[in-house]
Amino acid sequence: MNIAEKTRKIILKPLEPKHVVAATHCISTTFTKGEPMSEALAISEEEFSYFAQLFIQKAAIDQLSVVAVTDTDEVVGALICEDYASPPPTGLEHVSEKFGPIAGLLETLGERFAQLHNVIPGSHLHMFMCGIYPQYARQQFAQRLISFAEDIARERGYKATVCEATGAVSQHMVKNSLGYTYVDEIIYQDFQYEEQAVFSTINTVKSCVAYYKAL
Repeated sequence: MNIAEKTRKIILKPLEPKHVVAATHCISTTFTKGEPMSEALAISEEEFSYFAQLFIQKAAIDQLSVVAVTDTDEVVGALICEDYASPPPTGLEHVSEKFGPIAGLLETLGERFAQLHNVIPGSHLHMFMCGIYPQYARQQFAQRLISFAEDIARERGYKATVCEATGAVSQHMVKNSLGYTYVDEIIYQDFQYEEQAVFSTINTVKSCVAYYKAL
C-alpha cells in the first residue's frame, strides 16, 4: 500500500506528532457542533479539546490513526483510532464531568461486545472519533479515511474494526457505504446515567449503534 493516498489535492496519511494540535482542533470543533451526545450535554469546544488531545497524543505514538491534509499539510479531517484492548490515555481524571454519560454509554457497549468477541491486543481496531471540516464534508473524506485506516490495520495484522456511530449520517455511512455489520445499540431515550435520562433531548437519531467489520 502506498502509505499516502492523494485525491484532489488532499492527501491521506497516518497521523504524526506534528498533526496533534491541528487534529485536536478539527475533532473538537466538529464534534461540539454536530455530534448528538456532545450537543445534548452542552460540552464546549474547550472541554472537548482537552479530552480529544489526550487520545490524539496517544494516537500519534500508536500510528493507527489517519488525517486528511492539504498539499501544505493543513489538516482538514482526522480519524482517531486505537487498539480496542489498549488502556486509555493518562489524564482522563481531569476531563469535564460532562463526559461521564458518554463514557458510561460507550463502556456499556464495549463490555457487551467483549462478552461475545475475543478482544485481545492486536485483534480489533477501534475507530473512535472522526471529524471533517464542513467545507469538505460532501467529498466523502470520512469514508476515505476509514478505508485508509482499514488498510493500515490489515497491514498491522488486525482481524476486525469496531466503531460506535452516534448520528444518523455516520450510521448510514458505515452500514451502507462501508459494509459494516450491526452489533448492538443503546437507545438514547432509555439510557440512564446516575438515574437521569441525560440524552432525552436527542431527537435526530434513535440510538448509538456499534458496528463491526472483519478485515
